[in-house]
Amino acid sequence: REIVHANSLINSTNYAVMGIGYGLGGILILRVGLPVVVAINLALFVLAALLVTRISIPSTPRSSQQNTAPDPLWRSIGDGLAYLRHHDLARSLITMEFLEHWPHAVWTAALMLAFTTEALQASEAFWGYQNAAYYGGTVLGAAMAVAFAARLGQRPGWVISFNGLIMAVLTVIYA
Repeated sequence: REIVHANSLINSTNYAVMGIGYGLGGILILRVGLPVVVAINLALFVLAALLVTRISIPSTPRSSQQNTAPDPLWRSIGDGLAYLRHHDLARSLITMEFLEHWPHAVWTAALMLAFTTEALQASEAFWGYQNAAYYGGTVLGAAMAVAFAARLGQRPGWVISFNGLIMAVLTVIYA
């Protein structure tokens, strides 16, 4: 019932942190150099992976008694994958999201800087402005999704399709 609202909060938090991270990453590269920033990034990814293994999901009751012991994370992941194997719509949505985010990651992280400096003949600062506008727009979009969660939740298929179309059109316009 609250999935649109929850996903909007997750996305707005995620993109806000990414936007802050881009700015902080640029400052750190200028202050301490790329090798130190890469080491910090690696350490943070390892820390995140370790913290994720500590997440426990409350289990659902398997009998008439209420079972309060949390399921281990790996079991929850396995249950989720088993669910996806038998639920065509959820599997299609997850696959679409996964495939959609790979190009965004490559485009933003690698190609955008080269495109900005080589094709647009602009400075690295302009690349930063583009990223700030992108992440600012995603935070604004996520905030709007939170505000309109009830209306968006009435037609999720249309919202997903419209979002994909808008992203494709905007990417072509930018290119």
